Amino acid sequence: MTATTRSVEPVKPSGAKVPMAKVPTSKVPAAKVSIAKVHYGRIAIRAIASLGCAAVLLVVLPRVVGTHWGEVGDVLRSLSATDVLMLSGVWALGLFAYTLVQAAALPGLGHGRALMLNLAGSMVANAVPLGGLVSISVNLAMVRSWALTTASFIRFAALTQLLNVLTKLALPAVALTMVCFTDLVPGPSLVWAAVGSVSLLVIAVAGIAAIVGADRAAIVAGGLLQPAVSLLWRMLRRPAAPDTRGAASELRSRIADLLRDGWRRMAFGLVAYSALQFLLFALALRMVGSSAPLVALFAAFAVERAFTLVPITPGGVGIAETMSTLLLVALGADPVISAAGVVLYRAFAFFFEMPFGFVALVGWWARRGRRGSVDPLPA
Repeated sequence: MTATTRSVEPVKPSGAKVPMAKVPTSKVPAAKVSIAKVHYGRIAIRAIASLGCAAVLLVVLPRVVGTHWGEVGDVLRSLSATDVLMLSGVWALGLFAYTLVQAAALPGLGHGRALMLNLAGSMVANAVPLGGLVSISVNLAMVRSWALTTASFIRFAALTQLLNVLTKLALPAVALTMVCFTDLVPGPSLVWAAVGSVSLLVIAVAGIAAIVGADRAAIVAGGLLQPAVSLLWRMLRRPAAPDTRGAASELRSRIADLLRDGWRRMAFGLVAYSALQFLLFALALRMVGSSAPLVALFAAFAVERAFTLVPITPGGVGIAETMSTLLLVALGADPVISAAGVVLYRAFAFFFEMPFGFVALVGWWARRGRRGSVDPLPA
């Protein structure tokens, strides 16, 4: 692409003309356009590879623990309609509990819109690897259509992601430590896993506390996030991404204010959500016939939550199920029952959200189309 030019003929006070200068008028250099295309191509390739990896892992999951899908399917077919309805109710209660966190992190959002935001974002994030960036762009469009500001959404996204990561790191640290004080420990490997998870949690808490508590640490973290923010801005087709270093200090201050005002609701919402998720996990295992101790179920649940952070596959599909089932088997649980229970739980925690998320996204889009680009919040 060649930039177009126009002639400029400045005039001296004496009336004599100076030589013409060529001033480019093209606003988007060719190099920037090609870079954006390369990024989208890479995302598509990673998506295909990641979905293929998830499919392979799910296929081989039963074989890893010494069973096959036929046996797992036989166990799952024994479920009754009452079992499915009970699991659905616990799943729905967990989603509502999480709206407490969202409403506190984004004042003015409300529980109904928080639920819609959660379902739509989860659907997009679970559909592709590294789908978090895509889901953020979708959620941002939804929030802006409700007359909430981009700045408030950025604070909301940063705070909720930090809280989610801390929760998913805290669960295995607590659960594996509990297992170490029982007679279920299969060997020193689990003890080392407990030590590693506690150490990782301490590092994460210290790092986040430093970022929230000090401007200098926040600015460093902002610089590390610059590539991801630049990619998100290109996906949103914005002209230029903001300087994350410059915005980091303001973001840190606003997040500290949100935590100071709403930490009780956030803490209650996170505890309630995690408890209901564990209840869903334990019910799924019990309904297929598992007799494993609750501490073993809690440890397997915590490991599953932690491995959903692994970005190799969407939502850790294949990896989270395999690691959770392997831990149950290592702690003495039946392989077929364990695999069936974990798959049943993941069907609700991961796949069950996707059709509801699609409905929420389509409903928002249709309402936005009728009312225009901005859907103001009620007074």
